[in-house]
Amino acid sequence: MRKLYTSILLFFLLVLSSNSFGQIVANSNNIFTTCGYYGNNPSDNVLFNDTLNGNAFSYTDVTITIINNPYNGIIDLDIDPLSSSYGFLILYNPTIYGQFTIAYQICEVANPTNCDIGYVT
Repeated sequence: MRKLYTSILLFFLLVLSSNSFGQIVANSNNIFTTCGYYGNNPSDNVLFNDTLNGNAFSYTDVTITIINNPYNGIIDLDIDPLSSSYGFLILYNPTIYGQFTIAYQICEVANPTNCDIGYVT
């Protein structure tokens, strides 16, 4: 009987601990850029409209990983958290134009399993 109570207690602790962290949401972005880092406007950062537990968060609260970028060498996303352009697009070739989409994942630093995938076009 003690084993049953222990199992039930562990189950509820697991459920409570998974709900104690806020839900992270990576919303899609549409950003127009020309050449170089596009970091002049905060709303052009892919993290600008993402939320943690329904609220805005500090950029230091998350990590960014690129999931899919078939345009490597043409356009990229700055995922270096020590960079002043963290979360902004980088366009390497100013003569290329078109619509490009990169998939990225953000994860909460305090809970690395709390992640979501977003897209920037």
